[in-house]
Amino acid sequence: SQQPPPGPRGDVKGIDVLRHPEAEFHEALRAARHHVDELQARLRQMEAQQDTFLTERRDAKAVGILELPEVTLAPAACTPDEEASVTNEPTEAESSVITSKRSSSDGQLASASDSEISTDASPSPDLTAVNADAYYIFGSGMIRSGSEVQKIQLPPGLDLPIPAKHRPILGTYPNSTEMPRASQVASLSPVSTMAHMDPMAPTAPVSPIAPDRAPVGPTLMSPTAAQMDAMQKRLNQQIVEAAKAPKAEAAAKLLALAEENIDRMNAVNLSTALHRLARAWTNKQGKGQKSLARHPVVSRMVDLAEEFAERDLQNRDNSMPANCCTIIAWSCSSLSFFRSSLFAVLVKVASQGVEECQSFEITNLMWALAELCRRRPQMGKELSPSIQELVLATAPVFMKWQLDTLNVRVLTSALMSLAFFPPMDLLAHGVLIAKIVLELAVRDEELASESQVVVAAFQTLSRVDRSRRQSGGIAKDEELRMIRKRLAEYDERASSVLGGRLDLSCDKELSLGCLVTSPFFDALAAFVILFNSFVVGWEVEWDAANTQDNPVIQALSSFCNFFFLLEVLLRLTFFRCDFFTNRERRAWNLF
Repeated sequence: SQQPPPGPRGDVKGIDVLRHPEAEFHEALRAARHHVDELQARLRQMEAQQDTFLTERRDAKAVGILELPEVTLAPAACTPDEEASVTNEPTEAESSVITSKRSSSDGQLASASDSEISTDASPSPDLTAVNADAYYIFGSGMIRSGSEVQKIQLPPGLDLPIPAKHRPILGTYPNSTEMPRASQVASLSPVSTMAHMDPMAPTAPVSPIAPDRAPVGPTLMSPTAAQMDAMQKRLNQQIVEAAKAPKAEAAAKLLALAEENIDRMNAVNLSTALHRLARAWTNKQGKGQKSLARHPVVSRMVDLAEEFAERDLQNRDNSMPANCCTIIAWSCSSLSFFRSSLFAVLVKVASQGVEECQSFEITNLMWALAELCRRRPQMGKELSPSIQELVLATAPVFMKWQLDTLNVRVLTSALMSLAFFPPMDLLAHGVLIAKIVLELAVRDEELASESQVVVAAFQTLSRVDRSRRQSGGIAKDEELRMIRKRLAEYDERASSVLGGRLDLSCDKELSLGCLVTSPFFDALAAFVILFNSFVVGWEVEWDAANTQDNPVIQALSSFCNFFFLLEVLLRLTFFRCDFFTNRERRAWNLF
């Protein structure tokens, strides 16, 4: 029998497992299994009907009633001339009447007794199912329904071939609309899979299921490293161009540019912006420096620089190069922006990469620290460990340089900075000062313009040296008094401990418990441990030179092992295990 029309989603008999709620899943599964059994039964029935249909077609071809058309894989479109030659009504010479028996159980061809099947002049007509509301093209012929609905029963699921050329009927469908037709197959072999069980009647297209959520629109991709580097280079060039503005406008332009691009700046951009800003602001002869140091944009840039430096200390990712640290420190000192945490982290990063810096960059960092120590003495004392670390890292680098190639201003700046550093008893500090002074001593002509700076440096050094000697003498006297005091306490404690170790005084009579709990037991155990070490050494030497065992060594070793075992048992028996926690006992006992 012919298949029923499909459901709203293409399911047979309206069964749609996907529409069942989760609670009725098992019931839907049973229904699906029953449905699969029915489909398998129908498949077997269809195979039998197909065999019967092919047999009847061979018989009809043998008597000359029906000729099979050529099988093609794709229908050909009609030409305008062919379309114009087609008429809605066939001629009497072209018509023939085909009658067959009615049979719905075995799937044979059946038609109404008064129905006529019209074909054109093509010698190979074919048959298919039609209804009263549409024309269908099959083969090279046309089938048109009459007043009654004509039903030609075919096996369900059977895909019939399509001719090479089909001719649409004028007045029925628009020329640009493709008329419904049967699907095509490559052969008439029996259906073997469920994929071929398509309905023969054309169905309305099923609307696609709406997505759960709307598609994601285009999003901005994060810039790559190359794009970010190019953008930061352009920003650096913009900072340099803004600094070339007139003195009255340069600072304002730099602040506006930094405020606009603060989130895209790296360490190089920050150092360039702060350096150009410090130079533009100092050109105003120091007016308003305090207000600029408290400017929110400057504070934000300094905070960002400190974050970069801390990240570089943790990750070593070169997020804050050493030369950028020197520039930022010089800029902050020029703007009178002093913060201990900022300078501490900048000095640490610069000390680790001091070999990558040039001579004037290192002296700029020294000048910044000296300016901080001069204006903020208490902050300079707090940064004394960081400054000493910088001096220790800078001394080997200075030794490698050819000081005769350095500018006099660089040498005098380094000398002044070292003079204003907090007092430090470092050999590297004295070596740097001596190295610079010896180099300046041979440059008489070049020092003519820098004589005041050199004189001030030497005056500062003499003053620092005088105070250092005085403070050094006081420190040495205090240290000696502390050493004498500690030695007296140590002698007193050692004498009391040593005398108590050999004391066997017991409150009552001498007993094993009194012996184990007394300090003498620890001294005896320590002596046996030392004696055992000598015995073991003797045994090793004896075994290396002799093949026979020494009975004396074996006896001594057995005695020591027996004593150690007895010691453990006695300590456990009398709960004498406080030597693990008692500081004095732990220091003496070796067990």
